[in-house]
Amino acid sequence: MSATHEDDFAQYGLLDGLEGNSRQERTDLIAWLHAQGFTTDQIRLAAPTPLLLPTSRVLGDEGRYISLRELSTETGMDPELLTRLLDAAGLPRPEDPCNAELLRADGDAIARARHFIDMGVNPDETVAILRALTAGIGQATEMMRDFVLNMLLVPGGGARSNSLTPSKSSHDERGQTCYPRLANFSS
Repeated sequence: MSATHEDDFAQYGLLDGLEGNSRQERTDLIAWLHAQGFTTDQIRLAAPTPLLLPTSRVLGDEGRYISLRELSTETGMDPELLTRLLDAAGLPRPEDPCNAELLRADGDAIARARHFIDMGVNPDETVAILRALTAGIGQATEMMRDFVLNMLLVPGGGARSNSLTPSKSSHDERGQTCYPRLANFSS
């Protein structure tokens, strides 16, 4: 990485408090993120954990935002109902309905509630259904995560006494079924 890039990154405060190898690693990460299409502002806003930006993109955060007012216009749903649906789904509520503060992916997900309303489901019942689905999916996700981790990892065997190592099953058919990328997981 050239000194010019490092100076540019430092100017934005992206290297504050870092020295030596840590500073070089952060500089390399920022250059890689730029190559992946992330802007300096996105990286700056993600600090101190810009490494999570690609994960956020996979989960639907493409850096596109919409206002609650725009979502209301697009869906024909009242902003108050949309706010209740956001709350029921555990999503952040925009402070100003006119500012583009809502992730487009979240807005699109909430807009699907319109299908229930179009089928004749009362808006209050739609909110209750969404709240129940969100709670249930959250519990199921926790259980599945715990199941997979218990099946694939066993305590001990690492440098620290509380570390986890891959279990034998992580390399067999069950492990590959639960998480195909474990083929590259070395023990």
